[in-house]
Amino acid sequence: MRKPQVTLFALCFLMTFVCISVPAQNLFGNPSCEEWGKLSYLSKSNWTNAFLAPLSLTYQGIYKLNSNPFVSNPSSAELASTSIDGFCQLHPEQAAANGAMVYLKNLMGF
Repeated sequence: MRKPQVTLFALCFLMTFVCISVPAQNLFGNPSCEEWGKLSYLSKSNWTNAFLAPLSLTYQGIYKLNSNPFVSNPSSAELASTSIDGFCQLHPEQAAANGAMVYLKNLMGF
């Protein structure tokens, strides 16, 4: 029988390898702006939360911010999704992640 520490170490090693090997956009997907326009409201909201919530927490930690406007506002995913819609209409050749980052940087004050 394996010791719990060995199993935990193996799991951590595997997750580290996966995170290094796979760009973040591939973990969440990175729909093109053309694909973004075809997604349902629920798909857009889910993608936006999955992509931006961890990034906003990272910004908060790195810059030692007292608050996180994305996480603290229940309407954040809807507002971000609307912002990404506008970005994608202006930049159909880009990806939704680009629009999401523009929104997040503006929201966080960068």
